[in-house]
Amino acid sequence: MVSNYGISKDDERIIGKADGIKEVEYGYFKDVVISGTDRSMRIYSKPDAVSTYDVTEGRLPKRTGEIALDMKERDRFAVGSTLNVTEKTDIAGGTVLRHHKFTVVGFVRASETLSCLNMGQSAAGGGELKGYAVAVPGEFDSDVKMIARATYEDTEGLDYWSAEYRDAVQKHKDQLVTLLANQPKAREATIRSQQRKKIDEAKDKVKTSKQQLADAQRQLDDAKQQIDNAKDQLSEGSAEAVEEGSATAA
Repeated sequence: MVSNYGISKDDERIIGKADGIKEVEYGYFKDVVISGTDRSMRIYSKPDAVSTYDVTEGRLPKRTGEIALDMKERDRFAVGSTLNVTEKTDIAGGTVLRHHKFTVVGFVRASETLSCLNMGQSAAGGGELKGYAVAVPGEFDSDVKMIARATYEDTEGLDYWSAEYRDAVQKHKDQLVTLLANQPKAREATIRSQQRKKIDEAKDKVKTSKQQLADAQRQLDDAKQQIDNAKDQLSEGSAEAVEEGSATAA
């Protein structure tokens, strides 16, 4: 289950109600473009137990700034080489990845991706995902997860290519679609509310700043008036002194 706008705690609660779930693991992902190309790639966070990766060369990443690539990228990169990516900003101008320059530490096969044909579409690059990669969860600066991976009791041990497996999975998909049917609108409302709060806070800051500027201007005006008054007093005092001096001389 994936969501570009994030899987909320309420989504997690609903997913947990699904029948027959054995284990659920939540993670992150972000679609990027390999710099200098139009090849889009989806970077996943490294899972602990569900949909793990088979390392074909090197190792899995252990820290931020490290990445393991789809083994199909072996002809373009090597262990120890550098991968530069570009990330499209969100509507607020922010990004998810903490780094856009990675050191390649290994090559992997993903258990959930048989080929690029079932990877899907992307808003990055040419519009179609051409590969995948894996980084540590700490690489993702996000308050919400983007992907939920679930295993079920009744699919364990079944042949992936069998009709029995396909029917069982479809049954679970149908239930999840029903359970999560109202969540997109709820998630949209939450995001709008959060953004509205930020806008209101920004307006309050602007209002406060304007008031501070007005107060400062008023203080300047008062200070100028005091200076003008002082000048007038000095001028009057000088005139009186001249008159007194003339009288004394006379």
